[in-house]
Amino acid sequence: MGTVIERVDIINGGWRTRHSGLRLAVSAAKRCLQQAGRDANDVDLLVNAGIYRDRNLGEPALAALIQEDIGANIEDPHAGAHGTFSFDVANGSCGLLTALQIVDGFLQSHSINCGLVVTSDANPGHGMSEHFPFSPVGAALLCGWDGNGDGLGQMHWVNLPDDGASFRATVGLGDARNVLRFSGSATKEQQFAPTWAKLVRTVGADLGECFGEVVG
Repeated sequence: MGTVIERVDIINGGWRTRHSGLRLAVSAAKRCLQQAGRDANDVDLLVNAGIYRDRNLGEPALAALIQEDIGANIEDPHAGAHGTFSFDVANGSCGLLTALQIVDGFLQSHSINCGLVVTSDANPGHGMSEHFPFSPVGAALLCGWDGNGDGLGQMHWVNLPDDGASFRATVGLGDARNVLRFSGSATKEQQFAPTWAKLVRTVGADLGECFGEVVG
């Protein structure tokens, strides 16, 4: 038994959404729920793992705005009634896995029955970033509990601190507005390789003989 990902949907940015991570996340969440035949009010927990915000806004939590826009129990829950708990996580490129691990913990404890992980990133707006390096995209993962299947296994993490030398994104004041700027190493993929290798060794040690079947 364990957590299962019931459905995954991905939305590519178009003309109206290329500067809005919020719209991309909402579109992905709505499609995911619709295609899975689930109502937004079924969602017990919504976790947003996106990094870059519309207009570089720091608050409120984007998850709360997504929850409102998809219509997931937007009123304050009454005593004994069903509600939706939502919040953001920020862990860079590992944010989606972090959110998935959190949802897995809630499902394992049987605190929830349905979890929705959303993530999206887009250029925050005209003049609000310099050389934004990513294409606009949003995704949503609908998660539930399977009492019979295997579900998700243990998640493994490896960290190689470099104080942001390989990649860094910062927001600072420019022309009387917050501007998102990027810096990093041209060889960051090579710098990441030892971390990936260490992670593979860790997973291999945990899986034992099964590891050969996974990589094969």
